[in-house]
Amino acid sequence: MKAKMILKKGMVFLFAMVMVLTGIFSLGVMAASGLEGAYISPKSKMGLQYANNFSRDVSKSQVSVPNFMADSDTNGEEPNKSFNAQQVAAGNSDAGQKWRGFAAYAKNHDPSDFWVKYKNVTTANGKSVDLKIEVTDWKTQNDESKPLPSNGDMFGHDNNSAHLGYAIGFSYKKTGVVMFSGFKWVKFKYTFLYNGTNTKAPFTGFATFQDIDQNQYVTITDGTECISKASYIGGSDGNTWCEPDGWTYKSIKDQNASSGMGRDTFDKTCISLYVNNMTDMSIKYGWTGHTAIAYFDLAPWAMNSFEDNANPDVPKKLIQSGSSWISNEKTSAVAYKLGDTYSYRYEDTTPTYATDILAKLVKEQNKTAISSYVWEDTLDAGLTYIPNSMQIDVGGNDFTSKFADSSNGQNIKFSAKTTALSDTSFYGKKVTVTFKVKIKDSSYNWLGHERTADNKYRLIPNTAKRSMTYLKKLAYDDKKKVYTVTDGDYTSIPQNTSTVWSKVPIGDPDNPDPDPKKTVSDEDEKNVLNNTLTNADETFTYTVSKEIEKNMPSTAKYSKVVIKDAVDSCLTVDSVKFYAGDKDVTSSFAPTSANKGNYLEYAASSDLLNNKDFYGNNAGTTVKMVIKTHIDAKKVSIETLRAHGHLMENDKKTETDIKIKNETTVTTTKADNQGTWDVD
Repeated sequence: MKAKMILKKGMVFLFAMVMVLTGIFSLGVMAASGLEGAYISPKSKMGLQYANNFSRDVSKSQVSVPNFMADSDTNGEEPNKSFNAQQVAAGNSDAGQKWRGFAAYAKNHDPSDFWVKYKNVTTANGKSVDLKIEVTDWKTQNDESKPLPSNGDMFGHDNNSAHLGYAIGFSYKKTGVVMFSGFKWVKFKYTFLYNGTNTKAPFTGFATFQDIDQNQYVTITDGTECISKASYIGGSDGNTWCEPDGWTYKSIKDQNASSGMGRDTFDKTCISLYVNNMTDMSIKYGWTGHTAIAYFDLAPWAMNSFEDNANPDVPKKLIQSGSSWISNEKTSAVAYKLGDTYSYRYEDTTPTYATDILAKLVKEQNKTAISSYVWEDTLDAGLTYIPNSMQIDVGGNDFTSKFADSSNGQNIKFSAKTTALSDTSFYGKKVTVTFKVKIKDSSYNWLGHERTADNKYRLIPNTAKRSMTYLKKLAYDDKKKVYTVTDGDYTSIPQNTSTVWSKVPIGDPDNPDPDPKKTVSDEDEKNVLNNTLTNADETFTYTVSKEIEKNMPSTAKYSKVVIKDAVDSCLTVDSVKFYAGDKDVTSSFAPTSANKGNYLEYAASSDLLNNKDFYGNNAGTTVKMVIKTHIDAKKVSIETLRAHGHLMENDKKTETDIKIKNETTVTTTKADNQGTWDVD
């Protein structure tokens, strides 16, 4: 670093000092052929094995419906009359059979009057879920929108009063709906609700729409953002096939049960969707031509989409930075002081599984979808783990008591207990693990740590590892309803987080390596920093002070202390002395080979730098170079001062000041067992 000084005539000095330091949706839009609207489709499709008939039979006691709808068991004349008449007209083998459910004619009713709630059809987040189906809109075969046409048009497809039409029914044996003839299409809204409440439940798993035949189609109009995969398949008789067009699925080949296959078994599943956190969706159900009756079933069933075998997301490691949590690099390391306490945080997301699968694994097979979930961390030797500081949050819930802390010394280990792994709310959730560490103080040997580029800090890196053994697939029996889990269905995934960085100052953070100072004095003015020296015929003493930092580690020292000063040639150097505190150490500073004339360059001896007393026992010794100079009138005339540019004029063009510039450079180099570095 350099210190500048200017001497003014009238003996006024100007002092200055300068340091010198060395599953996703595509956005394509496809119009459904011959149908209304435009739709998008999922990017990926599931294998056909996921599009089978997984029915959700619902007993009558689990169904609630509007009180104006007729129950075919207790007040079945009109519903069954219409059902039977339309089956006869269509030539179906179901003719004469009793329909099991509820129905009402649409006359004098708005779509919002038609709804049914099926109770306990699946689970979400470990809780029982109801399915509510509502009618939201319709259009009749003669293209009339609601309200319905006049009485003369209130009959079935053949306009026969015996074949009453324009009726909507809900089955209580399936989670299904029935549309009697007269409608062109009906729009239904499906909503998952926690049992006995109106609170929406995020259902994850498959939702299968069954029995789309007889030129029928289904268009998914709302909720597609929660659908990541879809598949379609023909019926078990091979006579039905669905063709997708965007989010519309329509039957293009169908001989139905009347072709000699016997009664319609509703096995003609055409759509199976994998949904994630689905609370509601809407579909438009109708015909591409004129037909008599349609039965349509949504069978929600829960299972993870295992065919992807996707690895979990890479976990994150974060470090506390004030009130924030960040992931950083060396260049953005968070600065702390020796002895400080701060926190680390891990973030992760557990794999998503449907809750009924999770419940069955525990109940029927005594297994969990994740069989092992462990965080491990090796702390830097300069850190100390704060015992019992572990805090675990899963999806906003406190899971601390459900994790074991088996940390020992520098080795951190947090493991999920069975109580966590068997808890359905553990899955598909954000996991946050937080704990505290303390930085060791200056008595710890920090010398083995990497330094920052400016040599002012030592870096503390930290990387964690999360290990997890999780269920990746299920094996089904021949009936495709019972699954078993084997060891081969689990995958072990150890994943490292990125490294986060903190840093601590080299030396004492409260007493960092001080900057050097420079003053000038004469007989009257002492340690002057501004233009206050008055007499040119006195001796001018320059003093350069460099304070050694306090609490410097005992294993560190200065390997070089060099002071350079180019004294102006118009000054005569009388003496140069060096002090360490109050002790005269001039004999321990020797001129270098560059020292010549008025250019002064002195270096401290190795004996002095190796002497612990030089450092004042970490109390911060002040090293000084004291140079005494004067202007010798016999050697330097006014003309010489003028020629050298030292004489300065005032506003009246009168020479009143003498200004002499002086710069001093102090170079100090520290050393430890990792090498040396320049300090200033």
